[in-house]
Amino acid sequence: MAPVFLTAAQVEALATELDDTHPLGLLVRFAAQTGLRAAEIAGLHIRDMNLAAGHVEVRQTLKRIAGTGPTAPRSRSAPPATCPC
Repeated sequence: MAPVFLTAAQVEALATELDDTHPLGLLVRFAAQTGLRAAEIAGLHIRDMNLAAGHVEVRQTLKRIAGTGPTAPRSRSAPPATCPC
């Protein structure tokens, strides 16, 4: 089955709904705009983010499971940030 992606309007509607009931609206926006996986977001530290430059560096994931994950050891990715920071 092919993955289904939310449109920008759907992401914003979900995040806005969460803003009213739960503090996860910002996290939904961050995940959608960066394309990071949940484990990559969970592994982020403050030192991994440069908000002034709009840059996030993924240095680790929260948990690695044998047989899954990056194909190269110590893989790093730096997807472009799309937030209007």
